[in-house]
Amino acid sequence: MIDLTDICGIPLFLDEETGNLTYAECVACHNQKDVSISDIIPVLLNKFLKYPEQVYKHYVGMQNGGEDFKASGVSYDVIHLPHGLLGIEYSKTHVFSSTPSANKYSCMIEVSKGELTVLIQKNEQVDDPYANTIVEEVKMIQLFQGDKLAIPAGVLYTFVNTGSEPAIFIVISTELDHIDYSRLVKEKGLAYFIISKNARLEIVANPKYKISEPASRVAWQEMEKEQKKPFMHKLLEGKGPLYNKLNQYLNDFAGVLI
Repeated sequence: MIDLTDICGIPLFLDEETGNLTYAECVACHNQKDVSISDIIPVLLNKFLKYPEQVYKHYVGMQNGGEDFKASGVSYDVIHLPHGLLGIEYSKTHVFSSTPSANKYSCMIEVSKGELTVLIQKNEQVDDPYANTIVEEVKMIQLFQGDKLAIPAGVLYTFVNTGSEPAIFIVISTELDHIDYSRLVKEKGLAYFIISKNARLEIVANPKYKISEPASRVAWQEMEKEQKKPFMHKLLEGKGPLYNKLNQYLNDFAGVLI
C-alpha cells in the first residue's frame, strides 16, 4: 500500500496489488465517475476499441473532514489514470475546455504519483464551417510527482499517462466536465495523438486540422515562469500540496479559475 497523504494533503492510498485508490473515512467524495472506453471513443484514434472497458476514475469534490470548498464554487478532484495503451495510444482522459477569459485559468493540477503529459491546444476562430479547423498552438508539458501547473482559459486539453505506472493527479477547478463531443465530430479528436510505436513514444498529427506550427514540447519550468504572475505566486510556489494552499487561499483560487 502506497501512502500519498504527504504528497497530496489528504489521506489517499494506492494498493499496488489491485491498482485501487482508496481514502480514509474522514475524506468525503461528492461523486465518483468511472469513465469507460465508450465514453471517450469520439476522441480516440481507433474508433472501434472495446477494451479496456474502464479507462480511468474521476473522484469529484473531495475534501478532508468538514471543509466545504463547493460553497466557494471550487472543486478538488482526484483522477486515477492507469498506465497502458488504448489501441496504440497511451491511456488518456476526456478532452476538457473552458471559455476564453483574460487572466483566468481553466484549472490547476498537481501530480501526486507517476508521469503525466498534458496536451494543450488553442484553435483559431474560423467563420467558415466547412474549412479545416486551424490550430494556433499546441503544447505538450511533461509532469512528474510534485509538479504543479495552471492551464489557461480558452483552450482544449487532455491528460495522457505516458509513464509505466498509474498516474494520480489533482485537478482544482470550478467545474471539470468534458466538452460536448459534437464539437469535434468533423475533427474526430484533437490535433495530435500520442502513440506507442516500436515501444517508443511518437506524436501523430490529425489530418482533419490545419496546423500552423508543429506541437512544441514545453518544459514544466518554462510554463511555470509564464504563470508566475503576481496573483499566482502564493498558489503555485513552494513544495507544499495544493490542498493546503486551497485551504489557505480559497478566495484566490476562486478568483482565478473559471
